[in-house]
Amino acid sequence: MSTQPGTTSTIREQAEAAIRSLGGFARMQDNLDQFSHDCEYLSSITEQMRKEHPDSWVVVYKGKVVGTGPVLEEVLQSAAARGVPRNLVAARYITKEPMRLIL
Repeated sequence: MSTQPGTTSTIREQAEAAIRSLGGFARMQDNLDQFSHDCEYLSSITEQMRKEHPDSWVVVYKGKVVGTGPVLEEVLQSAAARGVPRNLVAARYITKEPMRLIL
């Protein structure tokens, strides 16, 4: 196995350490599954949020809306102050009118 210049650990050891620091494979998979569900939920409530919170960021965590507002950083800080981990939320900017994209 190759080593990084100036280090004694292998790339594999570094990867294993990174995975451990994230709670292991099982926790990583759980977080990914939860994020996927939150994204699906956010998509399912887009029209409702368009009416209730037009031109705003909507942030979802564990299947619940945990924050809304026009400035993403403020919404994330507010959620974090309530214990919501900002790296695990799903967020989307919801415009007042649906966006039309030409692809």
